[in-house]
Amino acid sequence: MPKSLTHYKIFVSSPSNIKKEKQIIGEIFNELNKTWCEEKGIYLELLKWETDTYPDVGEYPQDVINRQIRQDYDIFVGILGQRFGSPTKMAGSGTEEEFNLAYERYKKDPKSIKIMFYFSNVRIPQSSIDPDQVKKINNFQEMLGEKGSLYWQYKSIKQFEQFFRMHISKRIIDWNKEAQKKEELMESDEAKINGKLEIVKEEKETHEEPGLLDLYESLNERTQVYMEIIKRMRQAINELSRRIKQRTKEILHVAQIKDTGLRLIKVREPINKVVEDLDLFNTRMEVEIPLFANTYNDLISYFTNTLLIQEDFNPVDKDEMQVVKNSLKLMLNTIRDSKNHTINMKDAVAEIPRMASNLNIAKRNTINILSELIKEMEKAEDLTIEAIKAISL
Repeated sequence: MPKSLTHYKIFVSSPSNIKKEKQIIGEIFNELNKTWCEEKGIYLELLKWETDTYPDVGEYPQDVINRQIRQDYDIFVGILGQRFGSPTKMAGSGTEEEFNLAYERYKKDPKSIKIMFYFSNVRIPQSSIDPDQVKKINNFQEMLGEKGSLYWQYKSIKQFEQFFRMHISKRIIDWNKEAQKKEELMESDEAKINGKLEIVKEEKETHEEPGLLDLYESLNERTQVYMEIIKRMRQAINELSRRIKQRTKEILHVAQIKDTGLRLIKVREPINKVVEDLDLFNTRMEVEIPLFANTYNDLISYFTNTLLIQEDFNPVDKDEMQVVKNSLKLMLNTIRDSKNHTINMKDAVAEIPRMASNLNIAKRNTINILSELIKEMEKAEDLTIEAIKAISL
């Protein structure tokens, strides 16, 4: 354990309905602290009103929370879902009042605090939506933009976990870098005075963190697996497109038969073939989509760990990180292209005429499958953009 421990306090502000996100933040902090306390001398403390306040009397309830959550935390994390919260004496909700206090600190000294705000776009039942609360949240978002605050939106709890893990790791790493630079400068000056500069350099050059090579290999391996899954899905979509065009020609050919009875009998064959094609595609994609999502989650996990360990090296291997960044950019382009291709396929399936009940069922199932795939691709696109931003060279 290092003799000195850098202690960062992170205050999470939200209405009472934001529970899973706070639990996830606590789990991330516990995980990072197990490694960072020993290796980096960094400890993250989670502050939230649910666990860090006690019954007391003040001018109003939120005033009690404000006094007990001392305004000396390093990072303010705000989270809003479908509820803005209850009004206080000073603001539209407790979360808004807590943000205002943090923002006032930022205006006085931008280096004293960092502000991170997240908005949930997780779907909830229509009956649970309060239009007045949604309006207040939208107005608050506009206010954040006017104050120059860049907020983030997430579409699922898993996506929030991935976003927050990358963001908080990047924030703490950047702070640690700044602290290390100051420390290194002081060490350098002292070494020059004592004539020990070469010894200090030698110690830094011999510093090595085990596991980085393994992470690079794992990251590269998962990237290749991920790209292969995208390739397979793309091939399946192309094959379905080819078959639908072929069946359409067959149906048009049958449509030319003048005898109505014979025409109705004959048209069943190409329709049933379309149903078989759609069912086969759906069966295949029911396997591929979970693989696509799970492999990407693994990939992002490897990337985050690689980023964290890489920062321990002095100097950072910029060439290796540039390779990672280029791979992510290539992956982003592939995801975007595949997403557009999938959207086109979904539109094509939707245009298939409602000619028979079995066709209608297969058609609906395929549209649902393609919608699920598009959703997973959008998640991957958002996370890849964040991963690229996280690499500072």
